[in-house]
Amino acid sequence: MLREQRNGMCASLARFAAVTALLSVLFPAAMMPAAAAPMAATAAPAPTVPVQAGTVVAEPVRLHVVPGYGGDYKPYHLIPIRVKVSNNGAPLKGLLRLAMKDTQPQVGYHVLPVSLDAGETKTYTLFGSEQISMPNIVVRLESDEGLLIAEEKVGGRGLNTGDKLIGVLSEQATTADFLGSLRRENAQSLHRVQHLSEADIPETAQSLKMLDVLVINGFPAEKLSAVQTEAITGWVENGGILILGGGAGYRRSAAPWLDLSPVSVHGETRWNGLRKLAEKAGVENVPSGPLTVAMGKLAGGRIIVEEKGIPIIALRPVGDGKVLFCAYDLAEGPVAHWPGNSPLWSRLLLPLIDGERAEGLNGGPRGIDFWQSLAMAAERIPAFKTPPIGVLAALLGAYILIAGPILYHVMGRWGQREWNWLAIPVAAVLFGGGLFLFGAKDRMGGTLVQNLSVVELHDRWADITTGAALFVPEGGTYRLQAKGGEIPRPLEMPDFSHPDHQQVHLSGDGDSMSLEFRDVEFWSLRKALFQQTAERGRIASRLVYEDGKMAGTVINQTPYAIRDARLLYGAEVIPLGDLPPGEAVPVDVLIGNEPVRQVTTFMGPASLIPLEKLLPGDPDPALAATRTNRASRERDILGSFFQGGPVLPSGEVEFFGWTDDPVVDYEIPGHPLRAVHLGLVHSTLDLAPGPDGSMLYAAGAFTAKTVNGVTEADRGANGFLVADSPIILDYMITEPESSSFFKQNGHFTPTRIRVDFWTHEPSFVFKKEIYDWHRNGFAEWDKVASNDCLDREALPYFLSPEGRLRFRFSHEDPALLQKFIGLPHLFVEGRMAP
Repeated sequence: MLREQRNGMCASLARFAAVTALLSVLFPAAMMPAAAAPMAATAAPAPTVPVQAGTVVAEPVRLHVVPGYGGDYKPYHLIPIRVKVSNNGAPLKGLLRLAMKDTQPQVGYHVLPVSLDAGETKTYTLFGSEQISMPNIVVRLESDEGLLIAEEKVGGRGLNTGDKLIGVLSEQATTADFLGSLRRENAQSLHRVQHLSEADIPETAQSLKMLDVLVINGFPAEKLSAVQTEAITGWVENGGILILGGGAGYRRSAAPWLDLSPVSVHGETRWNGLRKLAEKAGVENVPSGPLTVAMGKLAGGRIIVEEKGIPIIALRPVGDGKVLFCAYDLAEGPVAHWPGNSPLWSRLLLPLIDGERAEGLNGGPRGIDFWQSLAMAAERIPAFKTPPIGVLAALLGAYILIAGPILYHVMGRWGQREWNWLAIPVAAVLFGGGLFLFGAKDRMGGTLVQNLSVVELHDRWADITTGAALFVPEGGTYRLQAKGGEIPRPLEMPDFSHPDHQQVHLSGDGDSMSLEFRDVEFWSLRKALFQQTAERGRIASRLVYEDGKMAGTVINQTPYAIRDARLLYGAEVIPLGDLPPGEAVPVDVLIGNEPVRQVTTFMGPASLIPLEKLLPGDPDPALAATRTNRASRERDILGSFFQGGPVLPSGEVEFFGWTDDPVVDYEIPGHPLRAVHLGLVHSTLDLAPGPDGSMLYAAGAFTAKTVNGVTEADRGANGFLVADSPIILDYMITEPESSSFFKQNGHFTPTRIRVDFWTHEPSFVFKKEIYDWHRNGFAEWDKVASNDCLDREALPYFLSPEGRLRFRFSHEDPALLQKFIGLPHLFVEGRMAP
């Protein structure tokens, strides 16, 4: 038996040797020993074997990764990740990927091709979400074949939602560091200061949105490209705050933004001390020592601090943002380390960057809820609308008649009733097939796309957000290629460890970004979000307040045909009709008489303007039920715009209109598109005083500041809870910098104030009191006001010399339960004097 086993083994070895010899003849390169492998490689390249993540095959290549600005980044933003690639080895080509450590090669979210010569260093920008704060998120450099060349952890520091990020462009390393010590009383938010270089400034305003404030002081602006300076301008118009430092280097550092500056500078001088600056800061320590001050005259906006007839600090609204002029160099000796910096800039900057609206009383900044609700609303594609119930009932009735009495009668006439066993199933198949084809006709013939957009217009630049829903008729890969500078992103930022999310890829940079969905299922839906800041014209206006009326014209200077336009001021909605591009519409309407009413919504009672008034059609809310279905998409967009909350008065003249024109520009190569577009166009307009200086500031123009009795838990978006302790609120009426709605430089003198009070429970009676500054005590509101109004004779008693109006609210519920009291709305008439 052993002999048989030996014979079998010999036979096997003989066969193996024969096969090996044959293979060595047919494929000599494959059978060479290891020492000869390099020679064989010239004839046929060896197959690439991907290495495991974390294995570095090229030490000379180094990555330096900085997310956000200086490593700081904020949630709910598309976060730029700057990657510096240093190649000290041979020339290389490959791909940068934002990915999860230890995942398979060629898997990642943002993918960017790279190419470097020997000894070359380049900086690339990837984009990610707040998920980059996870410890296992890395930037990976791979070869085209999937070999890992280098890898670096993203790292950085994620800020909280309420934290503020302040960027500084300066040649001095410590310029404006004092801005990091600003604190609002009882606030938990931080103010982070990051010193930037010209390389940190992106080329799109959209990528700057993480910054709340940008300080430019003693920095040579010529280091910035024209595209970068335009991006900063667009960022300001869309809500950014730009601080221009003065001194000897003002003209050089502020050159690209001289037209935006509130002060026109014509020279400079040397001073020894700025006493008015110390007075504004509320400190006795005056900055002393020689100081270079830029001299000029007010060009727009208003002066906040003035000394010897020269504006020292001035503020100018620009679109939704602001430009703050500072006549001195923030880094110059006498003021660089002045103890009054923190109190001064807390008074100047906190009301602007924190914004009372984001403080909790009037809502907060938009974020992921806005994006998700907009993209989800895009799912309501008109082509998928269910046929009317009457049509479905008629079709079902026809089928019953055909499959029942008609076939029975016909087959009876033919004497073939036994054929009904076949005829009825055939009729059912034909009927079902017909219904299928009827329903499928709108799903065939190309990729069906609906784009729902919100276009927020400013002076020149627009902030555009689009939620897109794509219904794909067949499976495969779909790549959304942006053509107009938009930045596409999936509705949900990918979970890198989730297999489905590994099929979503962002690629490209600059003006050519694309979002790719791989392995899409047949007849499925994909959703994407597009964000862009671009020039789209503006809604121009010439509106004045005179004799109790708003009068003037509104002009459409955008490329969009706008329909069903409205103006909203306070609680009044003014219909304008349709506005083709370039057209103007007259306005002449009484304002200030409509109270802010309590309206019950699905979220409960609230003080708001009925949403139906802003929907297309007749603005009368009583007709809302007749157009609920027709306006469902418009209703969804408005709900996204107001973040699902109440429509609160803003204090400004707001423009709302609708357009069916394309707002976003993208294509899907290889797939024809059938696109449906709907966009909300929104803008804020100026209302100027009349020739005699008369002016009306409507509800929302003045923000309440709590004096006592309110904790953070008691505050809501539009009111507060009162328990056994009274609540005291202050409104600053005549101090311009207390409100961002004062766009005129002058002194406002109120002549009449109307106050709208409200609560969730109409039967709940609460006590309202107003402070009498002459008698130094509170007086009952109902005894001093006439029809909830304070007239010219009463105002000297209840308006303090500095313009403060103080209310106290309480209730006498025996159970001492917390009761909700709505935030009062003020309508203030008066005169603006130079």
